[in-house]
Amino acid sequence: MGKSIPPDSAILTSISENDISMESREKLIRVKTAVARCNRYAPWNTECLTQALTAKQMLRRRKLNSLLIIGFRKDGKGEIGGHAWLKVGPYFITGYRPDLDDYVINGQFGPQ
Repeated sequence: MGKSIPPDSAILTSISENDISMESREKLIRVKTAVARCNRYAPWNTECLTQALTAKQMLRRRKLNSLLIIGFRKDGKGEIGGHAWLKVGPYFITGYRPDLDDYVINGQFGPQ
């Protein structure tokens, strides 16, 4: 489905140089790390959509295109749950979950 970008310099080994420029890699690392830190230290719960929208705006300001994806699924009890995630190419910036294949994509929002 895609690759998750670690919030530290490990990205340099997980993304080949042909995939993305070094400058863009550094920007992705900074944005992913900033959103992860905000999530960790904010006195409120930052939901997946909030994280994805924040990262999308941060990437837009850095002139990097991204794709915001919103999906829904039913759990074993028949309850519907939603999730949002942000990708740059095949790389996850926010919202990676191992069960993303279970979600039915309802909307995709690319560069504007």
